[in-house]
Amino acid sequence: MKTILPAFALLISFSVYAEDIRYVTDVFEVTMRTEQGASKKIIKILRSGTKVDVIEDDPEAGYTKVRTHDGKEGWILRRYLVEEPIARIRIASFEKKNKQLNAKIKELRTELSAVQKQADSLNAENNKLNKVRKKLTSEVTSIKEISADQIGLFNENKILKEQLLTIKRDIQELEQNNIELQDQSARNWFLIGGGVVVLGIILGLILPNVRFRKKSNWGRL
Repeated sequence: MKTILPAFALLISFSVYAEDIRYVTDVFEVTMRTEQGASKKIIKILRSGTKVDVIEDDPEAGYTKVRTHDGKEGWILRRYLVEEPIARIRIASFEKKNKQLNAKIKELRTELSAVQKQADSLNAENNKLNKVRKKLTSEVTSIKEISADQIGLFNENKILKEQLLTIKRDIQELEQNNIELQDQSARNWFLIGGGVVVLGIILGLILPNVRFRKKSNWGRL
């Protein structure tokens, strides 16, 4: 039990400090030793800006146990540790971000240019469509006017057709009356001709007797 409790405490301490990340301060080189103390064996020399994981911290002694990215563990003076990356790393990070932002800005400008060209093309197409719409509207207006005129002509044509039918009926009646008059005239001429013949016959029978009587009367005188 005595062995388990310190191990458990060490495990808890390790869990607490495992997520605590620090950076070596902006000093050229920092020694990482096997134990606390300037006389202890140096494990590794850490350059400024090196990222390390905190395993254990001893503020009273002024040392912090850390682990490097390659798995080595050791103690370094805690005053050489800072919570933020050093200026050189931050500047490099800012430069990288700035470069990325500039590339993004360039990309966005290219996209903006393409969008602007597309917008100009759409505006030109819209202007063409507006012209076509105006032309079609004008044509529709003309068609409506023509249609109105055609409706008027249709009505006039209908009236004229009705008048033409009336005239045709009148002409047919006149032709029929003319035929009847011609028949009547022919019958009249036939009757007149017959009357003349009959009259001639009568005169032919009467006149000789009249002449004969006149001569007899003159003889008596």
